[in-house]
Amino acid sequence: MNPYCDRMGKIKQLLYQKGLLEDSKKHKHEEMALEVLAILKASSLNALIHRYFSKIQRIYPDFFNPLKEAIIKANLPYNPDTYIGSLGAIATFSSFILIAAVSAVYLAIDYSLYTFISMLILSLLIPFGVVFLVGYIYPYYVISERKKSINNNLPFALNHLAAISYASVPLDKAFKMMIELAHYGEITEEFKRIIQRMEVLGEDILQAMKNVALTTPSEKLKAILFGIISIIESGGNLREYLKEMSHQALFNYRLERKKYLETLQTYADIYTAVLITAPLFLITLLAVINVVPDSTLMNYKPEYIMKLGIYIFIPFINLAFLLFLHLTQPEV
Repeated sequence: MNPYCDRMGKIKQLLYQKGLLEDSKKHKHEEMALEVLAILKASSLNALIHRYFSKIQRIYPDFFNPLKEAIIKANLPYNPDTYIGSLGAIATFSSFILIAAVSAVYLAIDYSLYTFISMLILSLLIPFGVVFLVGYIYPYYVISERKKSINNNLPFALNHLAAISYASVPLDKAFKMMIELAHYGEITEEFKRIIQRMEVLGEDILQAMKNVALTTPSEKLKAILFGIISIIESGGNLREYLKEMSHQALFNYRLERKKYLETLQTYADIYTAVLITAPLFLITLLAVINVVPDSTLMNYKPEYIMKLGIYIFIPFINLAFLLFLHLTQPEV
């Protein structure tokens, strides 16, 4: 045996005995045990959710089936059954937590039994309803954002795809190039789903495109994908089709933007008249009235009305106007 290795082994053993060096095997075993425990905890929690909370979708299928479709279209990283079960579990647990808090306050303050029962009912219904409503609406919000992103990027993505097709690149390679070379928002995610279905599920490119088209939130992208499928199956000219679709999408994009800019000019005139000129006129009028001793307006001093308008009314109207502009912005 090598004397150097023997000497190093004795030194390590001495350090272990003094507690100056941890046993790597022991440390590795502890890490493995912690990982196994975490997996068991996660598995038991998922099993608990599936066993007790995922069953609610079977009781009311007409209510939960649209939510399942929305979860798929939203491309959320959750199984629909798991999402619904987790939503029911979180809503139930939040109600129990608030009920426990109300009970603790009741024991500490000792208010009337009628108030306690009323608070218990509200603690059961309000958190459950709010959490469940937010969780139910969230996939539809994601769908709306994904649809807007796809429609905004579609003209430029089609132009890029048409340029790649002129180099005689196969369609699956073109999708991969689009993913690697550029980012077109949610369109890139849809292309990734096509490639994943081909590489993971073993589908051919036409079947993968068809499945993605059926679940995409954008009707425009759906029409484009089905058009590509039809062109390939019929042996048509894919290059000319993509070129024509890109020109048409860019034309529609410019047209919608032009209409929106004209609409913004009208909104700007309304904003100038309602939120700039009118407040200045009213504040000037109130300042003049405030000069008069003991003057009131609707039993309030003009000074109070001015402060109310400056600090509350005008900021609120401006925020409402910004929200209105955001909601009325076109998708392309």
